[in-house]
Amino acid sequence: MSFGSKQTVGFRYYIGMHHVYGLSPSANPVTAVKKIKVGEKEAWSGNITSNATISINQPDLFGGEDKEGGIVGDIDIEFGGIAQGVNTYLAAVLTGMPVPAFRGLLGLVLRRPMVSAMSPYIKPWSIYASRINGGFYPAKAAIGDNLNPAHMIYELLTLPEFSIRAASSDINVASFTAVAAALYAEGLMLSFYWEDERPTEEFIGEILQHIDGSLYPDPATGQLTLRLARDDYTIASLPILDASNILRVDGFSQPLPGELTSEVQVKYEDQATGAAASVTVQDIAIQEMQGGGSVPVVRDYQGIPNDTIASKIALRELRTLAAPLARGEIICNRTVYDAHIGKLYRLQWPPLGIADMVVRVAEIDYGTLTSGKITLVVMQDVFKAASTVIGVPSASGWANPVSAPAPSPQRLAMEAPYWVVARELLSDSDALIDAVDPLNGILLATGNRPSGDAYEYRLNTRTGAAAYVDRAAGAFSPTAVLVGAVGRTDTAFSITSGVDLGFVEPDTWAHIDGELVKIVAVSSSAVTVKRGVLDTVPAPHADGVVIHFADDFKALDPTEWSSGQTVNAKLLTRTGLGNLLEAAAPADSVVMAQRFIRPYAPGKVLINTVSYPTTATGDLTITWAHRDRRLQTAYLVEQSEANIGPEVGTTYTVRIYNAQTGGTLIRTYSALTGTSQIYTAAQAATDNGGTAPANIRIEIESVRDGYLSWQLQVVPFAWS
Repeated sequence: MSFGSKQTVGFRYYIGMHHVYGLSPSANPVTAVKKIKVGEKEAWSGNITSNATISINQPDLFGGEDKEGGIVGDIDIEFGGIAQGVNTYLAAVLTGMPVPAFRGLLGLVLRRPMVSAMSPYIKPWSIYASRINGGFYPAKAAIGDNLNPAHMIYELLTLPEFSIRAASSDINVASFTAVAAALYAEGLMLSFYWEDERPTEEFIGEILQHIDGSLYPDPATGQLTLRLARDDYTIASLPILDASNILRVDGFSQPLPGELTSEVQVKYEDQATGAAASVTVQDIAIQEMQGGGSVPVVRDYQGIPNDTIASKIALRELRTLAAPLARGEIICNRTVYDAHIGKLYRLQWPPLGIADMVVRVAEIDYGTLTSGKITLVVMQDVFKAASTVIGVPSASGWANPVSAPAPSPQRLAMEAPYWVVARELLSDSDALIDAVDPLNGILLATGNRPSGDAYEYRLNTRTGAAAYVDRAAGAFSPTAVLVGAVGRTDTAFSITSGVDLGFVEPDTWAHIDGELVKIVAVSSSAVTVKRGVLDTVPAPHADGVVIHFADDFKALDPTEWSSGQTVNAKLLTRTGLGNLLEAAAPADSVVMAQRFIRPYAPGKVLINTVSYPTTATGDLTITWAHRDRRLQTAYLVEQSEANIGPEVGTTYTVRIYNAQTGGTLIRTYSALTGTSQIYTAAQAATDNGGTAPANIRIEIESVRDGYLSWQLQVVPFAWS
């Protein structure tokens, strides 16, 4: 027989410690401790306003003794007051040593509480404390558990712990009182933990940014004066800047629509959780005007305690940044000696067509005693922007070099060929290509540049009466216009009306009325090509047809549109003045027809060894070469090249008609797998009722899995 014995599975850990959290000077002490956190857990909450001992009984705070234990024991909270004595616990454990009273410091003394179990690692401790003293306006000092920002600035200016140490007589207390009341009414409270060594002036500047305020020495009294930028005035009460006090106006301008901010993100530290947080607000109208998408302006406001105030400040910032507020430099005589940062004026300056505009001083240079000039940098005030009165400015002879966005004069919309989809959307990956629904197609669109400063366009598409959706950005395509008609075998075209032809590179494809050609060379008056590349074949073209050099200059809508759908496309061109309005953009329509999945037409078509003859004699030997869309993605294959492929399952259909155009079908060869077919004069006489036709047209198309080639080879000629 045996008896069990106890087994040690872990330990509880106790420790005595003295934590110091910050200054608590006698003239302006910390006023309350409200929360103690250990790790990420709240160990205690309450409202201690003077030295006290609290007991924490949270044995399961970290999961109990099966995990990491908890906090159990007594804690002294010490505010560091002028009469604070030596802590009895510290005196008892530090025997034989002088122990100070630690006056002027906020701290905790842990009287050997349990701080963990199983794990010897002590989690970090933190406290939530507040320092709210009445100061110059006790009734408005506290906003919730936070300090009024006006009181913060007053303390930074006056307390000896900081570097400025201004006397109360140096401060316009009335202005601070008015601002404190306004912030109290707004509920704009702040809370900072200042632990770095930045200058006091910098800290004050950060608070002013939070409240959108300005601090300046009053020119009349020299006292430091605090003011908020608010809609708290009437236009009629403002002083006027006009020809009586303005010497000249420099660089007065408004931001362009493309320069406005449509999104603001405010980062802050959530007071309830102590975690970093953010709020983002957007101006949808500005985003739409700019073509969608935006990079937010980020403001880091660490004094904000919660999302409510963060949202208010974010909206305040967005209101200013999203408005096209005018800004300029005004050189004045010394009658504006009392100007200061944040001061409001009514600007009346006919040379710029400004009959009446409220502006706010953003910067000021008082000049020198000998210059007699004061320079004001002013900005149109956002609160009264709608009240601005614009007259007719004096003629200056200046013309705005930036063009308004206009429609692209020559546009192209088509279903994208296999080459484009495989190389540019599917990275030529067999797995991705095989996953494409054969009934779907991709829309390709482009257009030429409407003006020299148009820099891109946004492709918007839709079907039916649905709203247009912004799909992609595109580059303007070089274009030219064909001079004179061309036949199937012509390779040198005369052109005119070229746009951006200097950007065209050899060995790229261009589009001519449905045919894709390979560029050999291009100049301002001529272009040399190889005919009928990719899934197209040579075809005749009329005078005046537009050539789109679209290979490197296009936009692709990545939406997979179903066969038979009519897709409408608009190009919203862009200049420095913004986007072309959707209503002003012409619509181009494309009926999707499974172009991606179709086999390529055969190449190198010869009649009695001649390519696209105008006449032929005797029996006909019709030959062609295989083509394979999946193997033809490395370069643009020309018509004259030998067999490539074919795709598995590809056959050919040859049709013979008794006229070069129109006429009657007299013979069809189907399901051909080779690359030649003989057609004799005797067969033609039989097929045509006894006599061979004098004119004939041969058509050859590819067939694979029930899909016909996108285009078919057509060879008309006279026959004898």
